[in-house]
Amino acid sequence: AEPLPVVILLHAFGYSANFEESYLQFSAHVDSHRFILGIPDGSRNLTFQRYWNATDACCDIFGQGPDDSGYLRELIDVMSDVYEVDPRRIHLVGHSNGGFMAHRMICDHPGLIAGLATLASATFNDPDACVLGEPVHVLQAHGTIDPVILYGGGCLVGGCYPSASLTQRYVADDDGCGRTPDETP
Repeated sequence: AEPLPVVILLHAFGYSANFEESYLQFSAHVDSHRFILGIPDGSRNLTFQRYWNATDACCDIFGQGPDDSGYLRELIDVMSDVYEVDPRRIHLVGHSNGGFMAHRMICDHPGLIAGLATLASATFNDPDACVLGEPVHVLQAHGTIDPVILYGGGCLVGGCYPSASLTQRYVADDDGCGRTPDETP
């Protein structure tokens, strides 16, 4: 009867929902931390790899064009119909391509997502491609020697993506945050 937060785990390119879950093991914490977990699979491309159609850089390499943003929005609606969801605490966790997808979701659905955490991903390369309509909490983790999604930014088959620093700056600017960290306790 208590409205609970939702966490949706978005897998990396070529991974599946089950593989990502076995890697990050969120389901082991559902009861102790009291949240509802969604672990969806992205579409399969022409070589049967799972992916999310996220930004222009990542990762619809064959131009199949699935509406993954709409699919995830519908998933959130279904979860809200079935479970007592706190609509102010819907969060996305995305790894690589899943992180790119999380960034797209906060652009496409202002006010829906309260926060996201990404691992080795980025937002749109063009800061004007995504202007947040509502502030969103963002935690970004990115290794400086990641050989796939480069910390300093780079290009994939579909296009280029910004550095980890620029990704944070774009989000901070949209959220109305200063560029200098607030060091107060």
